Amino acid sequence: KLIAIAVGILLAGAPMMALDLWIDGLMLRQGAYDTETFARRSISLAEGRLSGSLAALDLLASRDVDGCSPEQVELLRSTGLSLVWVKQIAVLGAAGQPLCSDLELPGRSPITVVAQRPVKDSKAVIEVVQLEGQPLRMVRLRLPVGFGLKSLSALLPADVLMARMFFQSPVSGAYGQLALLDGT
Repeated sequence: KLIAIAVGILLAGAPMMALDLWIDGLMLRQGAYDTETFARRSISLAEGRLSGSLAALDLLASRDVDGCSPEQVELLRSTGLSLVWVKQIAVLGAAGQPLCSDLELPGRSPITVVAQRPVKDSKAVIEVVQLEGQPLRMVRLRLPVGFGLKSLSALLPADVLMARMFFQSPVSGAYGQLALLDGT
């Protein structure tokens, strides 16, 4: 009788174990697919928002915006309103300080450039910046204008360059990071 019970358990348990292994494999494949899809979506979102911001800076440069006349500030404002993910569009001086912008940020806190890279097929550079007194870093696109002493810039929060997989909650343990190749 004990042999019959053992054989019965094996015959009944083998399909259950096979089903469990198949479901585990299916979940691993689905998780890998979801992760790859999410990564592609994040890259596409970042490229779209950065290229849209760069196109806006190119348009301002083509309209000879390189100063702070009332007409030029109005062009900065109208461009800033068309890009909902951009926090500030500004004309920067040679040292990178804002001379004027579409809106004035409170206190004009100093900006520290953490990392800087040239943008492929453009005269622009992309910078990771830290605003004094702000905990999160931001991304800034800079496009030289005129004789290169001034530049146009678009300031974006880094989190608008990443897709969201789900709504954030205070108890969520999820974490994502956007980084340059060197880890910055």
